[in-house]
Amino acid sequence: MVGLWRKATWCGAGRCRWVQYAGSSWRECQLIGTSSGCGSTRYRLYHFPHELVHGWTAAGKGDAFHPIHFTLAHETRVCTASKNAMSMFVVMKAPHPVRGGSSRLLRGFVSAAVIITTMFATAQLVFVPDTNLRAWFNSVAPGSVDVLGWLDPMNALLVADTSYSLLIDWTNCDLTGIEALPNARHLSIGGLDGAGPSMIAAFPDSLRTLRLEDLPASNIGSWPDRLIELEFYSTGFSALPPWPPELTGISIENDMVLDALPPFPSSLLGLALRTNPQLTSIPTLPPLLEYLSIKQDTSLTSLPVFPGSIRTLILEQLPQISTLPTWPDSLSELTLGSLPLAGPLLPLPANTTAVLFQELPNLSVLPPLGSSLVDLAVVNLAQLSSLPDQFPGTLHSVEFTFCPLLECLPLLHDSMD
Repeated sequence: MVGLWRKATWCGAGRCRWVQYAGSSWRECQLIGTSSGCGSTRYRLYHFPHELVHGWTAAGKGDAFHPIHFTLAHETRVCTASKNAMSMFVVMKAPHPVRGGSSRLLRGFVSAAVIITTMFATAQLVFVPDTNLRAWFNSVAPGSVDVLGWLDPMNALLVADTSYSLLIDWTNCDLTGIEALPNARHLSIGGLDGAGPSMIAAFPDSLRTLRLEDLPASNIGSWPDRLIELEFYSTGFSALPPWPPELTGISIENDMVLDALPPFPSSLLGLALRTNPQLTSIPTLPPLLEYLSIKQDTSLTSLPVFPGSIRTLILEQLPQISTLPTWPDSLSELTLGSLPLAGPLLPLPANTTAVLFQELPNLSVLPPLGSSLVDLAVVNLAQLSSLPDQFPGTLHSVEFTFCPLLECLPLLHDSMD
């Protein structure tokens, strides 16, 4: 496809240049190259959306119009915003200014100099509309965004860095362009004093860990597929897109709006939920989950079945949870605190090594403790009046605090602390 000729007015000075571009509209082209006009005058041409064409700057001589000779310098990237490849790009050359009619104009075209066919392997330039985000890019990689707002993802400093932290301290922010960070592995985005975007449409594809903090009114378009760890703190996500397929860790704390979670991926190993007052239920837990912590989620009325893989289980300040699922056989560390449990607890699995029972107002009898227990702490159990006849021989540390109805302890071994 041969590029079309379009006329653009420069700087309101009345001078015109004929500009050749590839594609079917101004919106499909970004940076084409370096141009030379009459004499030694040179321009760098950016193809903006049509409404920004008159914002270009250039210098020239006289009133004549000139077909411009485009040259492809080493830093030039021929690219389109909507396609991965461009079929052909034709460069026409006119060595002298042409002032006459159509016949003289035709004679001015000496030859068709170059026809380029290319499939793009390098990254395209990305337009960054938010001027504050442009400043952030240039603070971490000077020169990565030019004065017209185009980000070069192949900037050497951006390519070399893998970890980024963005603090948003301005209003009406737009994070379009953040997804173009080329080799980002770790990204933290935080808001200050309620600042934050209404939508984060996309993130860098290369991300492995992501932390979002103090974003009270934002929503997410999609997650990067390679993400393995995801952490929210003081966010306001009303809904979440599906989790990425390789995710192994999720931590959500202090989200005042979120009332439901998408189904968990089978890859998930760790889940931590804390102070999410609107969350009413938790999806089925995946079969490989090893770590589960749920704290201060006051609207939860039930818990899902614990998969057999869980090794660490922490349940605290869940005022509507009165019954618990069966313990997983793999359970090693257990913490129960501030739960209105009704009835006795089931015997602990044989593999359990550490237990903390704290502020369980209805618990009057400790369950059988298993044969591998090493550390036992019992704190503020006002109704506790009965203990097992003996503690396991593996027990090394034991603590009973504020248990007023207890009269004595079982025989303690000499090896205990």
